[in-house]
Amino acid sequence: MKKIIALLLIVAVCVCFASCKYVKKAEGDTTTYTVTWAEASADVTAQSENGFYFVYIGKTDVTAYAVNLDDVTVTDGAFSVLEYLKEQAGLNFNYTNGDWGAFITSVGDLTPEGNEYISIYTTYEEDFNVPGPYTNEVKFDNKTFVTSGVGASSMHVVGGESVYLTIETY
Repeated sequence: MKKIIALLLIVAVCVCFASCKYVKKAEGDTTTYTVTWAEASADVTAQSENGFYFVYIGKTDVTAYAVNLDDVTVTDGAFSVLEYLKEQAGLNFNYTNGDWGAFITSVGDLTPEGNEYISIYTTYEEDFNVPGPYTNEVKFDNKTFVTSGVGASSMHVVGGESVYLTIETY
């Protein structure tokens, strides 16, 4: 009887872990993320010559957009996609221009305050930050995001890849 109870407990724990989307931001830190697809997302079952690019915005409640790259003229990296979403889907997207390029001041429901800033993660390996103390990895929605080593306007926009914008603290 004890073996049956132990086996049932193991199965129950496995089911609980398998049904949640866990994210590892730092060693020992797991956070559950909820992804909601925006109504303005492109139909990913449609034909696309250039593929779809996925934009995730939020902290733990994340809004996701699928963007058909056939509809976007990419001249300024992921910045072009954010501008497209602002124009076509009404995405809140604001920035200022500085010596280092555009600095995102708000996007979606994210507006940093105090010592917060908008951090950009990517799934595209060429845009990953150089490994070191400032590199973070986040996993959710069956994707692994790594802090970007380039700004939004320098990011590669490639079908099947994703970008994740969130608030972090320095």
